[in-house]
Amino acid sequence: MGSTNRSDTTRSWGTRVAIAALAVGLTTGCKKPSDTTAAPAPSAQKSPPPAAATPAAKAPPPAGGPDPSMERFSDQGADNQVDVPKDWTHNPVGDSLLIQSPDKQVFIELSASLAMGKDKADEKKLLARLSKSLQNVKRVSPISKAAQNGLSGWKFAGTGTKGGKPYDWESFALEDPAGKGAFGLVYASTADLASHRGIIDKILGSISAITH
Repeated sequence: MGSTNRSDTTRSWGTRVAIAALAVGLTTGCKKPSDTTAAPAPSAQKSPPPAAATPAAKAPPPAGGPDPSMERFSDQGADNQVDVPKDWTHNPVGDSLLIQSPDKQVFIELSASLAMGKDKADEKKLLARLSKSLQNVKRVSPISKAAQNGLSGWKFAGTGTKGGKPYDWESFALEDPAGKGAFGLVYASTADLASHRGIIDKILGSISAITH
């Protein structure tokens, strides 16, 4: 945490050889990151990629220049990056980046891509993970495809409770063609997830493959 790799404004939350871990995204009854994140717009200063570009070519992160209210974090081992609001807390824990809203009501966990959720055994592991933070955890949406910013994968959502309050959670995995990317979890009370929806979608929508 705090080391500089890509630029003075890009910080690394972890370096490793093997891919492992967990992290963010999807929603039930709310907007989904893949539904709300537009495909990256071409830069006016760069010519379009050649017609012979392969499917493995990485798309650039969303255009528009750096947002001064956000700070970019990268995971070189997982070859992905994410923008986090400067007033949100962000702490590396092992191979994961834990992000919280200023009011401590929204929780996001990000890490290297993991195949978790693709079959019943993996789904059981994910629900067990969530059960450490929530009670009465269950999945309520089918697993569906997700894609954004040169990454593709899956997503699904569910519900739970905490302190007697209804909570919603979201999960996704986004990978590049080499199998590197981000795995994520988001959870908050139903009301807080709705009230923070805009900034949550901004964070999740910024996840992209690192351009080299």
